[in-house]
Amino acid sequence: MAIEVKNLTYTYSANTPFEKRAITDISFSIKEGETVGIIGSTGSGKSTLIQHLNGLIRAESGSIKVYDIDLTAKKPNFKRLRSMVGMLFQYPEYQLFEDTVLKDVSFAPRNFGYNAEQAARAAREAIELVGLDYEIVKDKSPFELSGGEKRRVAIAGVIAYRPKILILDEPTAGLDPAGKKEILSLIQHLKSGGIRTVIAISHNMDEIAEYTERVLVLNEGRLVADKTPKELFADKNAFANTGLALPHTANIANLIREKGADIPNTPLTTEELCKDIVAYLGGDNG
Repeated sequence: MAIEVKNLTYTYSANTPFEKRAITDISFSIKEGETVGIIGSTGSGKSTLIQHLNGLIRAESGSIKVYDIDLTAKKPNFKRLRSMVGMLFQYPEYQLFEDTVLKDVSFAPRNFGYNAEQAARAAREAIELVGLDYEIVKDKSPFELSGGEKRRVAIAGVIAYRPKILILDEPTAGLDPAGKKEILSLIQHLKSGGIRTVIAISHNMDEIAEYTERVLVLNEGRLVADKTPKELFADKNAFANTGLALPHTANIANLIREKGADIPNTPLTTEELCKDIVAYLGGDNG
């Protein structure tokens, strides 16, 4: 297993007047190679959970293992952990800080023991892998770039040191539809370029439906569902009291069913929805 979490609980400001339970008794495992979405309303514990996975928050109770690293041990090897788990927070361009793109993307490899030549080579590979022209951007300030380009540079800065696991918190937040599609396609591409496992938080159910293989649903700090997108969005009870909405395609299919059309599937993409409608219209009821 890439990640194993058992009975994880965490409380902010424990034993103070500001005490707040963030997550309660959460257990799950993630196999190497999976693309997993984490969804839930604001305050459901999503960000608290993922920050446990690279040691930004220490477990209060329960256990966490990332490959062979026990994060609840007295002295986990955090440097090795973070070389294996790359994390991009919401609006990752805010993580940019160097005066050139090359220096920014080289920073993490240098921090993890690469010499100057190795770090520069890793940075160039990462910049090119995220679809930027190395010769054009390498000497530019990252703050001169467009929003989408900044997002790509931030991703390059994480993948440059080749983590096994990539964790993304709202990777498409603030981008226009074209930018969102570019970033999601890039994340898929990265899995063929060395990133083995991807975990993504998103409030966008259409993205979760199309780009993940499995979905964890949090509600008020508890794990209330762990299903494939197809299973999840076909199960109305899985969304009870979560404040979450169905993907547009699944919602449209439900509205068509209410009009009497026999559409048996739960379409997760526009292409699937169109095929289901065409199949219905071409059948005996057409």
